[in-house]
Amino acid sequence: GEQERKREGEGREKERQREGISCLTGQASEDCFFFGGGWGRATFGIMIHAVLIINNHGKPRLTKFYDSFDEPQQQSIIRETYQHICRRNEYQCNFLEAKIESAGESWDDDVKLIYRHYATLYFVFVVDSSESELGILDLIQVFVETLDKCFENVCELDLIFHMCRVHYILEEIIMGGLVLETSLPEVLRAVEDQKSIVKAEQPMGSGIANLVGGMKR
Repeated sequence: GEQERKREGEGREKERQREGISCLTGQASEDCFFFGGGWGRATFGIMIHAVLIINNHGKPRLTKFYDSFDEPQQQSIIRETYQHICRRNEYQCNFLEAKIESAGESWDDDVKLIYRHYATLYFVFVVDSSESELGILDLIQVFVETLDKCFENVCELDLIFHMCRVHYILEEIIMGGLVLETSLPEVLRAVEDQKSIVKAEQPMGSGIANLVGGMKR
């Protein structure tokens, strides 16, 4: 009776604790993700289908697709996405449901285009229809603030000339279409750690280069 229910409750609590520990120690399965300040499990497959940064003229400055498309398909999706958002004025909300014909059956007919417009750039996240618009808008804000702090007043040229670094920052936030981190300080800490590693490796690389150059001479 009462004792049996108590044991069942304790068993469920231990199971939840094991799941949380496995996530925190990196031993979680692929369906474990971090969002909204806590660990959870992805039950709807990929949440985010693509992250696109497009300028006011429709030129892509960053593209990251989490579904498999060839290059012509990607370009068609970018053009179609831009056509959906560029005709919206500043008084309309920052998200809409749309059918992206170029994606074929890979995306549902009602994927959401959630975006923010900063100066000359649109930051667009293509997500499942079940995703929270406000949650994704907050995620875009985290991404933009991270870029702004890393590049000191980020502009379009930073995205062009530092593409690898921008992709690295994005991968600290999203991996495989799932949200990894939503905390700005944590993302910045990871970026700074990576910068420190690169700096530590540079003297070794320059020493080897000088040695090879001396041998050639």
